[in-house]
Amino acid sequence: MKNKNKEKITFFLPGMYGGGVERVFLTLAEEMLLRGYEIDLLLLKKEGDMLSVVPKQVRIIVPKTYSSKLFPALFMIPALIRYMRAERPVLFISMLNRCNVVVSLARMFVRGVPVVVSEHGNFTEQLQVMKWYKRKVAVLVSAFTYRLADTILAVSYGTAEVLAKHLWLKKDSIEVIYNPVNITKVQKMAEEQFDTTLLDIAKKNFVSVGRLNKQKNFPLLLDAFAIVLQKEPEARLLILGEGEERAVLEKKMKELGISNFVRMPGFVDNPYPYMKNADVFALSSDWEGFGVVIVEALACGTSVVATDCPSGPAEILIDESCGSLVPVGDNVSMSESITFLLNSNKNVNILKKRANDFTVSKVTDKYLNLIKDYN
Repeated sequence: MKNKNKEKITFFLPGMYGGGVERVFLTLAEEMLLRGYEIDLLLLKKEGDMLSVVPKQVRIIVPKTYSSKLFPALFMIPALIRYMRAERPVLFISMLNRCNVVVSLARMFVRGVPVVVSEHGNFTEQLQVMKWYKRKVAVLVSAFTYRLADTILAVSYGTAEVLAKHLWLKKDSIEVIYNPVNITKVQKMAEEQFDTTLLDIAKKNFVSVGRLNKQKNFPLLLDAFAIVLQKEPEARLLILGEGEERAVLEKKMKELGISNFVRMPGFVDNPYPYMKNADVFALSSDWEGFGVVIVEALACGTSVVATDCPSGPAEILIDESCGSLVPVGDNVSMSESITFLLNSNKNVNILKKRANDFTVSKVTDKYLNLIKDYN
């Protein structure tokens, strides 16, 4: 149903880096534009690989900050207040903790603009990378500010459970909406041409997509691949994504002697032809919020091997017909599952059917129902 009144929905993100959260925004924004809403994108910094793929109809705004020291995002609060009072979006959706904290504080000074703070990661794991005193501050600040929002949203039941535990929230106070995937778009883009020097369909290929950071634990994937190569010398690994761990991964590839069998070209605008033409999609994360790439791989008709990490993969791969779950950090189990799937026939129809449970239309309906809750 089209929205004839051109109501505005605002999203707030740190930047447009090449990660799952940014892809979720793009998917939701594109669907909401089709339904006749205006979309504003507020960013802490106007940077990231995915800026180039933001729809032209989306207005990108960087609220003015008055300091670059300490916690610069906090100095955006006056600008956010002015923005909300002037633009009056019917829904303000914040993604990731820094943005959630800041907009919740701004919400204290604005009436009539419903604010949704959404958690796309595992709160426990986010805390683990902090020093102990920063961890305590983060918990206390988040526990206070999240309660100022109109809706607290989690992208999986596992994420909601962890969030409730750490922020002393009641589970039923957290709305769970799975992340969306534009299945039709993914499948259409998967038919486009791709670089055959990166993926040779004559080989046995497995592909992974994600930011090159510690969370994704690509060293585990490299260890697993080295084991796979011993039994499957025709196997090849393609990792699509960019990040701060690139040098670490390149060094590890050399140590394992697998550099000639792995490709890491960086971020690509369209990863779906590689997903579709791979024999297996692999996700080696230590933690996730949901795992959009798993659904995208299923939509492409590709079986998945994923770590049974908190949270998300187990809620997507609900049975063995879609792929395999392996213990977190277990490179041997991952290599065994990959080898098995490389040599197995896949039922493309079953894989795509499961992906259809996460269509952008169904998920967007749930977001737009939040607007009704405030009217």
